[in-house]
Amino acid sequence: MGFVKLDTGILDSTLWIEKDQRDVFITALLMAEPREFNEPQPQIEVDSMVPTGFVVPPGWYGFCAAAGSGIIRRSLTEHFSGMKALRELGSPDPESRTKTFEGRRLIRINGGYIVLNYMSYRDRDYGAAERMRRLRERRKTQHLENVRRNSDTVPRNDTQAESREQRAEEVQNPSRAKAARATKTALSDIRHADFKEAIRRYWDSKNPGVQMPWGPMEGKQLGMWLREAPDITLEQFTGMLRGRYKSDVNHGDRPAQWIRWITSWGPSPVDRFNKPIQEGKNGSHKSVTGERVSDNLKAIAAAAQRRGVPGFDGIGGGDSKALPKPGPDGFSGGDHAGSRTVGPEILAPEGSKGAGGSAH
Repeated sequence: MGFVKLDTGILDSTLWIEKDQRDVFITALLMAEPREFNEPQPQIEVDSMVPTGFVVPPGWYGFCAAAGSGIIRRSLTEHFSGMKALRELGSPDPESRTKTFEGRRLIRINGGYIVLNYMSYRDRDYGAAERMRRLRERRKTQHLENVRRNSDTVPRNDTQAESREQRAEEVQNPSRAKAARATKTALSDIRHADFKEAIRRYWDSKNPGVQMPWGPMEGKQLGMWLREAPDITLEQFTGMLRGRYKSDVNHGDRPAQWIRWITSWGPSPVDRFNKPIQEGKNGSHKSVTGERVSDNLKAIAAAAQRRGVPGFDGIGGGDSKALPKPGPDGFSGGDHAGSRTVGPEILAPEGSKGAGGSAH
């Protein structure tokens, strides 16, 4: 079923003064339906087939597929008065408020009548701005109610409470919330840069002359770690790097491979078996595994001595020999006996000195 919107401005138009024109025009509006014309439509005289010379350009209009007498009959207007009204509605009106089509309102074409300003009034939406304003206020109110309801009914920790309060603040004061986010982001960037600098000092101490690889993966891993441990201080983080510095690990691995595991070196250094290393005197370190290997070697030497194996007449004295500690390439000479020394400790705490010796 078709419909039509009637603009209240019609009360102040010249059309409203003439009763017959008004009745015929409103009746044609009610009978019309939207239709698109792809070709120009020449106007025809109301009471003959003679073209008037006026042509309607292609476009969307209201089309009333009825003869003039049909429109007049439905408007309950006398035939003579109705035909006169149709002629006047299709003629230029110099006093019309709308200068489009020279003031013409309703014209006859082949097949019916066209309401010229039908679409312009149909597409108008005078209440759109007010409806959108009310919709935004309603959504804002609903969102605030949801935030308050969730904060009252759901168990939460301080982080969750702060997050909900921030969201409520963003709804009520978007400019202030945006400034707060910018400040928080700036502080996070500063913290990220400080921790990255600590990693760089560790790298330079173990890989002198080699540029530290730092790409998107390193930045992402460090950022994730900092978000998951927001209360870790730079001093604590440096202590973890110090533990890695003293550990039996590959110090040439790029940071993205081990940043997420940095807390593994917090309690103490570890050996290549990921076992804790006990720190001895003069900066030397003994691992539990290394001591076990050393004890086993001594036991083998003692057993060899009991069996009379040449070269094992005693342990640790005379010309006797203990089995050497296995190295990366098998058993090799040396008197480390499960201990090792580390090089100068660039990441050492303030006031302490690193141990001398060969770098590990």
